[in-house]
Amino acid sequence: MKNFVCGVVSGVVLVGVLGFALMRAGWVPVSALPTELAVGDHASEARPMFVEPGAVSDALSAALAAGDAQAVKPLLDPAVLIFESGGVERSLAEYAAHHLGHDMKFMAAMSRERLSRQVFDLGEHAMVVTRSRLRGQLPSGAVDLYSTETLLLRRLDEQWRIAHIHWSSGAAK
Repeated sequence: MKNFVCGVVSGVVLVGVLGFALMRAGWVPVSALPTELAVGDHASEARPMFVEPGAVSDALSAALAAGDAQAVKPLLDPAVLIFESGGVERSLAEYAAHHLGHDMKFMAAMSRERLSRQVFDLGEHAMVVTRSRLRGQLPSGAVDLYSTETLLLRRLDEQWRIAHIHWSSGAAK
């Protein structure tokens, strides 16, 4: 029981520290975010409603693999912070202008086998941690990777948006 209590206290402290760090970094409070998420170029189109954080992770993976940037964008917070391979992109606009196209091409060439997933629902925030194996063929050769994806999500009117992504991978062999 003592280990359980220590784990819960450590988790609460971690969430508090993370929240403070995000606030200090200038992230917009949830109450200041727009309440409507349009899919595609037309605000009148229906928007997906994800009431479970894991569904957002699945939708992101599917949209990247399909090469559908218009399906990726409403899943991400405008101020999304993305870490990948030592690099950083500090907004949806920066990601869309620089690395989104590369990620879509890469994921379109991969088959993805989900090995594990943990979802931590923290009220107005959630964390989804997924381990996968990616296999495919690129012009540079065969790819066989273990991939870890950590998503931090924020809830807005029962809609989850990805506020932070950390992708890392290494050779499966």
